[in-house]
This record gives sequence, structure tokens and C-alpha cells, in this order.
Amino acid sequence: MRMKLYEVGIQRGSRSEQCHIVAPDPMRVGEFVNEYDDAFEYDRTNLTVNRIDQLLPEDRKTGLDAMLENAPVGFASYERHIGWTMHVKALFKLRFFTIKDIQNKVIFIIAPDADIAKSIYAANVRLNRGPILMFEISDGVRTLRKDEVCNLPNLLKYGPIGIAEYDHDQGWVIV
Repeated sequence: MRMKLYEVGIQRGSRSEQCHIVAPDPMRVGEFVNEYDDAFEYDRTNLTVNRIDQLLPEDRKTGLDAMLENAPVGFASYERHIGWTMHVKALFKLRFFTIKDIQNKVIFIIAPDADIAKSIYAANVRLNRGPILMFEISDGVRTLRKDEVCNLPNLLKYGPIGIAEYDHDQGWVIV
């Protein structure tokens, strides 16, 4: 069965969060969010669900068909260098990685695992900076000061995945 892509708005008190979910229908989106919220004891006051896979412009469809043909129900993100990918299935949160190359250039990446973080890094380097250098990947949260954590927990709940930068006014943003 071919899945569909939904943009989901989740209201938690005065805070609103957005995410994308792959599911066969809106009812299953609601069930998935309920399962996720119950597992992590999140409270929710409202949920909006809009199908978007048929509305996306052509330049935002990379990886979409393969994902909708093969993916289970779960969270998904669009990352400009690698396209659409599943990033959270069932009850797993995203992770925050630090990648440091041999020239001491540091990039922060939000991804479900190290393999996808490396893919995002490699695609970004090839498109923007040239050859891929040797690098090390580590848990990025451990390198942050307390005041830099700010909105990171919210990004790690639903995504999106991608390269993250710290903005002193907004906190962590995906670029």
C-alpha cells in the first residue's frame, strides 16, 4: 500500500510544533501521534493534519516516491541535500551530532543515527566545500553549554533532520 505524507501541527499548551508523518490516512496519523505522546508522556491540546505529498513543488520531491512506497508509519523530514527520509519510527528520538573534520571545521547535525548524519554531512560538503576530509563524529549535546541547549529538545522530538546552527535569538535552527 502506498503511504501518504502529512504535515502535522501539534499544539502543546501555548507552544505549537510542526512535523511530517508518513501514514496511510489521517486516522493513522492521529493514532501514531497518540502512541508517541503516550510513550514519552507528552500532553497535547490540539492536532491538525493536512496531506501534502500531492502539493509539493517538483524541487521538494527528491526521495518522496521511494519513501511513500516503502516506508512504515512514522516521522519524516526533507533535507535539501538528500531529500525525503524517514527519521523516527515507533519510539525513537532524533539525536544531535557534532562532526569535526581534520581542519577543525565543526558542523552540527540532527539525525536519527550516525549513518544518516554522515550522509547529510557528505552531501553538504560535496555541494558546498569540495572533497570530503577525514572527520570524527560524536554526541553533540555533550559539547554544549547549558544556555546553548535551549530549544534543542523540541527539535529532537519531531525534527526536521539536517544541519543545525545556533542562533542567539532563535536557538537551534535547521539551515
